[in-house]
Amino acid sequence: MTVTTALETLAALPDVTVSPATEADAVDGVPPAVVVRPARAAAVSAVLRAAAAHGWRVVPRGGGTALDLGNTPRGVDLVLDLSALTAVVEYRPQDLTVTVEAGATVAAVQALLAARGQVLALDPPLPERATVGGALAANLSGPRRLRYGTARDIVIGTGAVLADGSEVKAGGRVVKNVAGYDLNKLFIGSVGTLGVITRVTFKLLPAPPERAALVLSVPEPEAACRLAWQIASSTLAPLALDIAGPGALALPASHPAHTATDRWSVVVEIGGTPAMLARTRAELLTLARAAGATPDQVPDGEAVDALMGGLRDFGRTPGREAALLLRVAVLPSQVGEVIELLAAMTVDGAPPALVARAGNGVVYATWTRAADPSLPATVERLRRELARLHGVLVVERCPTAVKQALDVWGIEGADVTLMRRLKKAYDPTGILSPGRGPGHI
Repeated sequence: MTVTTALETLAALPDVTVSPATEADAVDGVPPAVVVRPARAAAVSAVLRAAAAHGWRVVPRGGGTALDLGNTPRGVDLVLDLSALTAVVEYRPQDLTVTVEAGATVAAVQALLAARGQVLALDPPLPERATVGGALAANLSGPRRLRYGTARDIVIGTGAVLADGSEVKAGGRVVKNVAGYDLNKLFIGSVGTLGVITRVTFKLLPAPPERAALVLSVPEPEAACRLAWQIASSTLAPLALDIAGPGALALPASHPAHTATDRWSVVVEIGGTPAMLARTRAELLTLARAAGATPDQVPDGEAVDALMGGLRDFGRTPGREAALLLRVAVLPSQVGEVIELLAAMTVDGAPPALVARAGNGVVYATWTRAADPSLPATVERLRRELARLHGVLVVERCPTAVKQALDVWGIEGADVTLMRRLKKAYDPTGILSPGRGPGHI
């Protein structure tokens, strides 16, 4: 495409702002020609109709916090910036539902709900920048997925635009909705390869009256895994249950949960009434003492937010972004084996920092440098070792040169075959985020 043609064609569309792309708009080093910013969902349809007519390749963008997730695109002609779609379409506090446009940030939605004592059970990294649509497209979640689940558990309605510009709707605005196929889940995690999410309806939950956290430190990862498994198997039902390796918390010395850099930490966030917190805290301390753990209590709201925010943003914290970020998913009972495998993996001579969602079986590993040319082979070797656990390894962040030498998703076989069929059905000309999905679809 030529920039002039694109600017002339797209600038003629109503409710659309078009500008030449800059170096900052590149997707995994692939530069687009233009950035298009629609002001309404109807304008998204018009843009995609024009793109389909000209064969322009489109990558949707929300807050850009996870734009590095996915394979390198085969090409990008225009970036579709959805950050102007921020309207609250409908909020029904009495029904515990809210419908928002895809460009609304997660933090803005949470602030709206907090005024009514409600919460959106979604805690993706960098919520001040992460948009609702982007969080769903990347299927992002955080520590509280232990209690609340992921986006697939709370989305009850979706509006999206397909590659030909046609608008589709799935689900509805009421919690008890069983009509038709559940297409909501189709777009979640699709990284913009099947359609562009424009609005979402969520079911909500009452916010816990108070929150607190405990950090239980132990000298070895095996002890941390045993303690976390005891807590996960109990009736305590924490909001979050994470294991953090040495140095992973990166807290200032003034923070109540600051621990020695050579210790492993089991981080437990709890919520409820003051009486519930007191009872849960007492039971956790009993478990900690029996395990020989050193407890640090974090009762203050801001301190809890700082602690849990650091775990939520692990590997993506501004100023401390990882050069390499791996995510491994296994059964919760296998977390210890994965930690052992990852801890033994050195990149550029350095071991990883590790955080595990102990109750969910998701383990993250980060490295600050990733220039080793043998890294793609190392990742594939680790995938083969994880195969005996039926685990899946996703490379969430890595240098562009590394990404071009592997499939970041690590999914193959019948799963990819099905995904190709879906891609062919929903985007037959392949203009939406081409190559970014599993199997480079």
